[in-house]
Amino acid sequence: MITSFSAWLTYFGTLFIVFLGVYAGVFLAFIAPEELKAGRRYFRGLMHAIAGFIVGLLIHAYFLNIYIAIMMGALTVTTLYLLPDRNLVNQLVYFAFGLAYLFSTKTETLFLLVSALIFLYGMPLGSIYVENNQKSKATILSDVFLAYATFIVVALFSNLVIMQLLKM
Repeated sequence: MITSFSAWLTYFGTLFIVFLGVYAGVFLAFIAPEELKAGRRYFRGLMHAIAGFIVGLLIHAYFLNIYIAIMMGALTVTTLYLLPDRNLVNQLVYFAFGLAYLFSTKTETLFLLVSALIFLYGMPLGSIYVENNQKSKATILSDVFLAYATFIVVALFSNLVIMQLLKM
């Protein structure tokens, strides 16, 4: 997928910025903790909608059928809504976004859209992570990295594997 050094640098730099969306949400939660309880329902809804939109965008980009893309996006939103709101589910979705990030490199426009959407997904994700956490701020920041860094690992290593497969 990524072949030149400048493209690799862009991919890595954007990946780092996209991951900072989770920390932006954590910092927003630190600034306005009183808004977390009231906003939790809206944060979840925003996260589900963004996940459905990402799935729809990728399916439309690769299969070119808008009706299937809309159905798969709606199915994603419904499935996420029905799943319990647990940290493990959020971690798995963010893990899957590592692959979505890789597959978004098909076109520049798709890459920008998916990158921005993953960044926006990370903001309520980080806020929800902080909501019921009674740990110190430094511990929360390190826990967030440990919980969601699989996104970076998947995006980087899947790209490296594809690069090696293309060389064969």
